[in-house]
Amino acid sequence: MVNKGVQYDNIYCRFVIHAMPVAEEIDLIRISFDLLKEGGCIFIECRSINDPLSRKGEVLSPTERLHGHYRRFIIPYELDNRLVEEGFEVLEITEHSGVSRYNDDNPVVVRVTAIKN
Repeated sequence: MVNKGVQYDNIYCRFVIHAMPVAEEIDLIRISFDLLKEGGCIFIECRSINDPLSRKGEVLSPTERLHGHYRRFIIPYELDNRLVEEGFEVLEITEHSGVSRYNDDNPVVVRVTAIKN
């Protein structure tokens, strides 16, 4: 249950969206929109469909894999569309490797900045 009385300036989602099915992503976007103040931003970082792990593990769907644990690899324009459909303005969306290194892992990530107008 979301407390409608509490609103935030920013919401930060790092490596969250690719760990949930698409229906939960849509809920997260909707709830985030409701929780943000006017002019508030959501910042998202998630694994891209172009990440090397997207070709490993048991295939659950074209974007979902089970390799150690569940991952859904994000198609940037689909995430962009979902944010816009909910009412966000996408200020920036990029896709890169080399920006979220951890030990030997160098994922290809999608980074998004969107604002509630």
